[in-house]
Order: sequence, then C-alpha cells, then structure tokens
Amino acid sequence: SGELLKSLATAYRDMDMVEVFERLDADVRAEDIAELKETTLAQWILESGWAGSKLAREALNFAGLKWRNEMTGYATKYEYTDWQGETDP
Repeated sequence: SGELLKSLATAYRDMDMVEVFERLDADVRAEDIAELKETTLAQWILESGWAGSKLAREALNFAGLKWRNEMTGYATKYEYTDWQGETDP
C-alpha cells in the first residue's frame, strides 16, 4: 500500500489541475491550486488509512467517495461493504 500511495501522490503532484478545473468549469483561483492539492492528498491519506483500506486497494477510491449518477463519465460504480457491514455503491 505504500507504493500505491507513493504512485498516487506522484501522479497527483504532476497533474495539471488548472486544466482539470477548467474542464469541470470549477471556479478555482490558480494561486490556490498548490494548497488545494496538499489538502486533498492529506484527506485521501486519512480516508484511505494510508492507502491500506480495501476500498483504496480494490477500487482506487482513496477519498471514500460514494457513487452518485452525476459521477458517470468520471468514475466507475463499485459496490463496497464498509467496516460497519453496510453495502454502498
């Protein structure tokens, strides 16, 4: 899981987030992108248990996002049973 997290962090660090936000029509100031990247990566680390959670390992869902129809085209629906025994897409 350490290598997986390192790979994610490297890919995310090198990603052109300005292009991503423009494509999503998100109103994010260019000067805030570095801080946003750091904050997001920290949240992913916490949410995924340092990339050790089953959801992170199997579905590459480090943020623990739950499926919504508006995610079509950006994400793949994945059925998952959480630590409480609840199944969610």
